[in-house]
Amino acid sequence: MPRLNASELFSRNLELKTRLEMYKIVTKMGEIVPFQLSQIQEKVALLSGHDFILKPKQAWVTTAVLAVMAEAMRTKPHFIAYSIAHSLEIQGVLHDRFVQLVESLPSELGPTIVKNREDLVKFSNGSIFQIVTIGGKPPAQGTPINFLHLTEAWAYDKDNPTQDVQVFYNFVRAAVVKNGRIVIETTPGPANSFAHDLYKKCKAGGYMKAHFFEWFWHPEYTKPRKDREWPTYDELMVDPLTEREQALIRKGVDHEQIAWARKEIEENLFGLPGFLMTYPEDDSACWFNPSGSYFNAALLADWLRKDEFPPPIGRFSH
Repeated sequence: MPRLNASELFSRNLELKTRLEMYKIVTKMGEIVPFQLSQIQEKVALLSGHDFILKPKQAWVTTAVLAVMAEAMRTKPHFIAYSIAHSLEIQGVLHDRFVQLVESLPSELGPTIVKNREDLVKFSNGSIFQIVTIGGKPPAQGTPINFLHLTEAWAYDKDNPTQDVQVFYNFVRAAVVKNGRIVIETTPGPANSFAHDLYKKCKAGGYMKAHFFEWFWHPEYTKPRKDREWPTYDELMVDPLTEREQALIRKGVDHEQIAWARKEIEENLFGLPGFLMTYPEDDSACWFNPSGSYFNAALLADWLRKDEFPPPIGRFSH
């Protein structure tokens, strides 16, 4: 196959971005809007190999991957995509989000959905999207997989022995065709877990390429949330910049983003360590030791005594 020159490659990338923006998504407010890719989502969508993506919370990376898979199934007959979820609840979330993306397209763009179950969506052109839980029923022997997707892999060995997770993953990975794709995307989690070990191998030059997106890549992490009272910028920035914040400024982070992070850290039960777990700044320090004294035990006990818990995650949360 001839190599593409820079202008041809740019043209193809632009074409894919344009096609993905034909889809519509459901926002956190429940509104259905055109899928305008953020900088993170665009970079994720234009990857083309075997990729491990370490991401911040709620950056809509999963939706970008699902849109890429939906577009491949729309344009390539008999394309088989396979997603692995860590629970039945997440299996349902992936199914609902994928079907919503597909059904947002004009009907003339087809193909149509001919079978729709919680674990399987089949199209009229023979393409199939299958969703399984970790440790569930693997693909039948000899099933060719064109696109393998793992989401929130940090949680895979939360309820399963790490060795069993590795065996299941290796079995499914072996079904990926020669020119197929593997995409793993996750927020940080426990150190020495399946996801952490695999990410380290990718960074060291394994068969997958590691990609790390810090929280400040995401445009929403500069603005106040509308569902709570927000202090003024001057109130947030009354204290001088810390060494950590000065390092962020040198990376190009602006003062509005620093102010946003300060408010999030202030409201996080576990302070800065808790913030960095879901909004990572360093791809080594964000993995935590579950057996260590990472969290403030006194704060946790007080929280539990008050019987106050975070609100449940909605079906379209990220």
